[in-house]
Amino acid sequence: MGSWFNKDYTYCRMPELKDLLELKINLKEFEFDYIFEIKGKKADELIPIVLKIFQEYKFQFNKGYLSVRDIEQFKLAKNIMKNGQFICLMQKNRSPKELIQKIKENDIKITQIRPQNWLEQDWNELKSLGIKMTIFYADTPINFQKYLEKNPYGLFTNYPARLKGFYLQNQFKI
Repeated sequence: MGSWFNKDYTYCRMPELKDLLELKINLKEFEFDYIFEIKGKKADELIPIVLKIFQEYKFQFNKGYLSVRDIEQFKLAKNIMKNGQFICLMQKNRSPKELIQKIKENDIKITQIRPQNWLEQDWNELKSLGIKMTIFYADTPINFQKYLEKNPYGLFTNYPARLKGFYLQNQFKI
């Protein structure tokens, strides 16, 4: 969310992580999964801080995950959390083959992919590994159809109402 997406958000204050956790929202009650994405130049510094906040608030990942870009960040988060089950590695600038190799080498359970260069054999290999995959991103009915058929764990979109309408209209059973 931000002014880059819609000018209505220009002066909106984004809540801080502590603000959300202080609401004591029971995220188990929501119908959606959530993602805490840490990226940028200060990601290495932010990961320990964010995970410490999670520990302070006794936050439990149950329907979501922490998303990072680099394998070193994944290892750092896994070391702090003592469990990599809820840490996602983004594809970043890796080819599908490079990403799959990193997944195998590091026991990664969730990944975020950019599907433009993926071949059917890449999809099949990822699926055979039992990896939860989120797809970044789909905004058109053609891509909704194409990517929902892959049975992803999640699908990013800039148009959630359009995706929901497509999903309901086509009665996807995922």
